[in-house]
Amino acid sequence: MPFGLLNEPSTFSRYIADIFRDLPFVLVYLDDILVMSASKKEHIKHLDTVLQRLKDHQLIVKDKKCKFLQPKIEFLGYHISERCIRPMKDNSKAINAIPECETVRDAQRFLGMINYYRRFIPRCSMVARPLIDFTSKKTPWTQAQTKAFEELKRLLSSAPLLVPFHLDKEYRLTTDASKLGLGAVLEETENKKVTGVVGYFSKLLQGAQNNYPAGELELLGIIESLRPFKYLLHGKRFTLRTDDISLLTLKNRNEPSMGLARWLDELAEYDIELEYLKGPDNVVADTLPRNVAINAVDRLPTSEPSQRTPDVQKKRIGPR
Repeated sequence: MPFGLLNEPSTFSRYIADIFRDLPFVLVYLDDILVMSASKKEHIKHLDTVLQRLKDHQLIVKDKKCKFLQPKIEFLGYHISERCIRPMKDNSKAINAIPECETVRDAQRFLGMINYYRRFIPRCSMVARPLIDFTSKKTPWTQAQTKAFEELKRLLSSAPLLVPFHLDKEYRLTTDASKLGLGAVLEETENKKVTGVVGYFSKLLQGAQNNYPAGELELLGIIESLRPFKYLLHGKRFTLRTDDISLLTLKNRNEPSMGLARWLDELAEYDIELEYLKGPDNVVADTLPRNVAINAVDRLPTSEPSQRTPDVQKKRIGPR
């Protein structure tokens, strides 16, 4: 394919993706091919498969640009190893060195870079709210924008290490919602103890959502929190923690509204063990949407918030 054609990147990307579409251990982005394996022996087999597939399609790779049998690698802005995923240090340093925004376009560029790493940043949407308001051209740059700008850079530079998702591990999604926004954290657990964080989620309320009653707002928080993690959680049993006890009786409601019925249908797609956690025990998720004071940010714990046993009620929803 000749260089310079307008549709060259998309055509080439589609062509390469089609070649490896049936190989779940291959991740492709344009001409970057990542091969993922659980062991060295399995990795060699996977490499043989990939190289043979390239040969069958008369595609050539340069050995100087290839890295084989790597225990860790930098790929698409991430440092990836067997045990953790984190932003590349060079990228974090580059973002941290960005001067204070002077124009709306500067703020949009900065938010775009932050959004790429938002899964590492607790309460990202809520902390970024002043900057989002500034990009609407209706809010001037004030001390609130400066605090948000610096806080986002600090949160990224001190971002926690995230753990890869494994099908044989146990996971827990803790959610919460308030008038300030929605928040969630997906954690890896073992014997009910947190062993790592898979990712964070946060989102601001929009339009009519600001008028939702508490019960619907909590359910909205669950639905919105499940969507970004669907590719991980769909088809796998996991625990969902919430501090809204009304969710335990959702299936017993007679003639739910159309909106509520759609949410219930979406929930039914998952194999969920629902845990009701009293508000004071919902430390992790409550920190996400409620504590948005930029000058006094608390660290989210990666272990149980206290030694006492939380007051939990359980119920299973979804497929049996």
